[in-house]
Amino acid sequence: MMTATIALPIFNILRLPVAGSRSAVTAMLLSLLLVHGSFCLASNPGAEKNTMPPHDAAVQQLENLGAKLKWDASNQVILVDLSSCITANAGLDHVQYLPHVATLVLPALVDDSGLRSIGKLAALERLDLRPCGSITDARMVDVASLIKLQVLTLPPQISDAGLKPLVSLSNLRQLNVSYCRSLTDAGLTTIAALTRLEVLDLTGCQQITDGGLKHLASLQNLTSLSLNRCAVTDGGLLHLQRLTRLQSLRLAETNIRGSILRSLALLPDLKLLDLELTSIRHECFEALGRCTGLTSLTLPSGVTAAQLSQLLSLTKLDTIIVRDSGLDDAGLAQIALFKDLVRLDLNGASISNVGMTHIANLTHLQELNLTGTDVSDQGLSHLKKLTALRKLAIAGSQITLNGVVRLFTAEQQRPLTEALIAIDAAILDEAGNVTTINLAGTQFGDVEMAQLKNVTTLRELNITATKVTDVGMTQLSGLIGLERLFIAKCGISDAGLIPVAKLSELQVLNIYGTQITSVGLEYLSGMKNLRTLYITDLKLKTAAVDGLKHALPELKVTDYTAE
Repeated sequence: MMTATIALPIFNILRLPVAGSRSAVTAMLLSLLLVHGSFCLASNPGAEKNTMPPHDAAVQQLENLGAKLKWDASNQVILVDLSSCITANAGLDHVQYLPHVATLVLPALVDDSGLRSIGKLAALERLDLRPCGSITDARMVDVASLIKLQVLTLPPQISDAGLKPLVSLSNLRQLNVSYCRSLTDAGLTTIAALTRLEVLDLTGCQQITDGGLKHLASLQNLTSLSLNRCAVTDGGLLHLQRLTRLQSLRLAETNIRGSILRSLALLPDLKLLDLELTSIRHECFEALGRCTGLTSLTLPSGVTAAQLSQLLSLTKLDTIIVRDSGLDDAGLAQIALFKDLVRLDLNGASISNVGMTHIANLTHLQELNLTGTDVSDQGLSHLKKLTALRKLAIAGSQITLNGVVRLFTAEQQRPLTEALIAIDAAILDEAGNVTTINLAGTQFGDVEMAQLKNVTTLRELNITATKVTDVGMTQLSGLIGLERLFIAKCGISDAGLIPVAKLSELQVLNIYGTQITSVGLEYLSGMKNLRTLYITDLKLKTAAVDGLKHALPELKVTDYTAE
């Protein structure tokens, strides 16, 4: 505004008759411009000050985009998470001004032009390009400039050509090229040059054959190798004998038959072996039993009780994974002889309630997967001694929520929350507090509700379509921090809303499909933090709904059926 005001006299001077020479007028104009120009600059603070430093501007722009940032003790940004950004290459032009970024989390919408910006992050140590379906082999040269990179995951469209520039990544420790189906044995020559590699994942690279495995023999620092679903056989795996530091080897769905097991038994540090969906010959199980250092074993297809009996020398096993419909109760009896098991995965096994008696004494067991089995609540009752159990998968089995609750609370005398955590019906925060419980569609009822009254850290409770009634709702009064409550399709009447009205922090309430009437809405009028109310399919008086909206001006109400 001031520049316009000051410019007006100068403009008017130009319109005055010229009394002197043109040079005199010019001199006068220059003098005025100098005087007024300096005044303009002095009157505009932004003109003298420097613009925001690139680092600070970048942080501001990234935060505006919704990026998550993490700082170190020196107040330097070391992590940028752009996964929530929905615009192509969003934020990458700003990240390049943060020289200390070591970890970068990307959204799917990153293309080759975005990689050019990433290539300028000299301190980057971790990069996951798996979601980025638009980048090509041509721009892997930008990734190759990240000389401090230690962990790299590539997207499935990258081929041998894209790997070639990465030979310069001499500090790389972990490389994941799983499901890069265009990758061939030739690409492994590049990987073989990355001699500091400790972890290599080639899962699903179906063109990798025995011929390529010979290149991996030079990776003497390798501790973990995944060849799941690669076209390799026992003969090719002989090249791995030199990898004496190998601790984890995954061979699921490969063409091995078992002769390689004698060589694997010589690897001194081998701890994990995955043979899922392989066809190991019966006579090779004796060699598998010589891998005495194993702590985790995923068994091959069709394993029998007789074959399992040859593995009893594997006394260090704490994890057994079967995932085989051929395993029956007799086979489970053999598995139960491994007394130190911490994890047992029986997904899809042909076991019954009788089989549960065999594992009743595995008192160290912390994780048990019974998904897709015929085990019911009756079988679960045999597990009373398994008080260390922390995770229990029951999807597709005959086990009910009531059976799990009975095992944990009545038979093991443990809190209800431990039962809910075990079946993933409860979510914990970073401090280990239960913040969310989802029991929708279960047989959860009033008796169980009584055990929730002391879970004061609860923020969300979903008991939609459960057996909870007004009686159970009285237990809510102690949940003072509850913010979201879903009680749709429960046998709850107006009386059930009386304890709800005491939940002062409640923001979202879903009561559709209940027996609540206009009378019940009056109980909610004092809930000042309530923002959303779902009343779909309820028959309510318009005056009652309008009255509630008047009492709570910020409340949003869904459609309902007017009486």
